[in-house]
Amino acid sequence: VFDGRRVVHIVDLVNKLMLTSVCANRWLAVRLELLSAALIMFSAAFAVASRGVLSAALAGLVLSYSTQLTGVITWTVRTFSDAEQQMSSVERIQDYIRSPPFPSEEAESAQSARDIMASKRGSRKSAGATRSWPRFGALEFTDVQMRYRPDLEPTLRGVTFQVQAGEKVGVVG
Repeated sequence: VFDGRRVVHIVDLVNKLMLTSVCANRWLAVRLELLSAALIMFSAAFAVASRGVLSAALAGLVLSYSTQLTGVITWTVRTFSDAEQQMSSVERIQDYIRSPPFPSEEAESAQSARDIMASKRGSRKSAGATRSWPRFGALEFTDVQMRYRPDLEPTLRGVTFQVQAGEKVGVVG
């Protein structure tokens, strides 16, 4: 069932997070520009203070490099910041890999599954449900084709794979 309010809530949440990210990047940019301006001012003051010792060509080279260095500093800091943001997804994957496996569907789990099925039917007798209920979860996809909408070309064509009981699978894309 499509719930428009839930979609609007999720879009608002994403926009809040994006605004926070943009504001943090602007905050960082202002600080880096101030640092760059201080570096250029120091280089210019040094060039003026050593005008008898430093040639005009060398002073121009120092000022030119100091302006280029500010761009490099900004690019480096933003690249490291973006890499740190992107690594959070790697951390999530590592947490998922290190998480304890789901409990196996042995005697206790099978009994609790029977109890759940019986309570849904309103009866405590569940022998019929457990005979058809799989003991171990495994998935098998054979020649699967999927599309986003009926009028579009398939995005998956002929996908075949198996997932054995207890295996963890991540879907990306």
